[in-house]
Amino acid sequence: MRLDSITNCMKTQLSDTPTFTLYTTIEAIDRFTSLLQTGIIVPAARGVSIGAFLEALPGFTANYITEQVQTIFLNGTATDDMETPLDGDAPVLAISAAMPGLAGAIFRRNSLHAALRTVKKTMKSNSATDEITVILKLFNAIARDRGVQLLQNGVIIKAANVTAFLANRAPLMQLLLDAEVNGNQTSSSSLAHLLPTFDTIKLTFCN
Repeated sequence: MRLDSITNCMKTQLSDTPTFTLYTTIEAIDRFTSLLQTGIIVPAARGVSIGAFLEALPGFTANYITEQVQTIFLNGTATDDMETPLDGDAPVLAISAAMPGLAGAIFRRNSLHAALRTVKKTMKSNSATDEITVILKLFNAIARDRGVQLLQNGVIIKAANVTAFLANRAPLMQLLLDAEVNGNQTSSSSLAHLLPTFDTIKLTFCN
């Protein structure tokens, strides 16, 4: 049964994408932010720059991006240019704060060691559509700083990624107080059986 203390969550909106709403405490949501490493699905205008794409995300101000986003990979290749356009079929954009060691120095934005990087040619899509789907991956401090707000707003994510994440983190499952699927209450223990029946879901955390 829903606890009376659970508040601050908008009602689940039914759509073509199945909606999973997980209820826990505000402190516990932070424990789930590493899920964002697996990638969330974000629609964007074709050709939008990396900088403009990031600034459209909740909490990603221009100042935060400049000061905190120190490593950017686009389709597996490090890039420094925030004006780089996002194109192609489901481009993968991975961002993180500064990483330690030589690898961190090489891949850090505007690094003196940037010449040591392997450069790949960016492939463009022949699609005529104006919208693309970006796979956004958040790592380390970036996920911790901005992950809670993203999860509270709701993210589109592959159900298989959520299944694998929860399967290896039994202690986190115990932090879930309640769950809903498409607005219908269910038990958190049933998630392992329900998630594999879907491809992509909208996942929202509420406290």
